[in-house]
Amino acid sequence: MEIKSGDILVLKTGNGEYRSRISKIDGDIVKIIDKNGSYRQISIKNVDDMIKNGFASIEKFD
Repeated sequence: MEIKSGDILVLKTGNGEYRSRISKIDGDIVKIIDKNGSYRQISIKNVDDMIKNGFASIEKFD
């Protein structure tokens, strides 16, 4: 799956869903910004694994 800036990363948790906007893909790192403005990063491999296992999804930004 192609992930681009502006897409939304949706992580499924025990308490519901956690959404973050993808700000940039930098090599093997996905940089995300929470709705409260905090910045995080996660490896693209971990994102792919979470999507394959049903723990995450991507909402495309058009």
